[in-house]
Amino acid sequence: MYFPQRKFQRCTLLRASVEKQLTEGEWFGVTTDLWTSSGGGGEPCISFMVYYVSSDWTLKSQCLETLFFPDDLTAENICDMVDNMLQEWKIKEKISGVTTDNATNMREA
Repeated sequence: MYFPQRKFQRCTLLRASVEKQLTEGEWFGVTTDLWTSSGGGGEPCISFMVYYVSSDWTLKSQCLETLFFPDDLTAENICDMVDNMLQEWKIKEKISGVTTDNATNMREA
């Protein structure tokens, strides 16, 4: 996918802003979900959100990722994808809990 330079710069600035905000969190709660898009070929997607309390005791939340999920929806693949996201956002060691739906593959992950 091609992004014009200005859009790419905005995405880079937005990501830097979110990364800075995440430094306020000591512990994070995570929600994640898989679904199939309704348009076109019905592509599988995954979303990844975090929740935390800032230093001034304000509840914060961020949607860190919404991605196409090209692999089989197995527990192992889901676990790998979530683990990669946690590492990429540098919050892996700060997770206090994860909430998902009741799908078998999500429970097993």
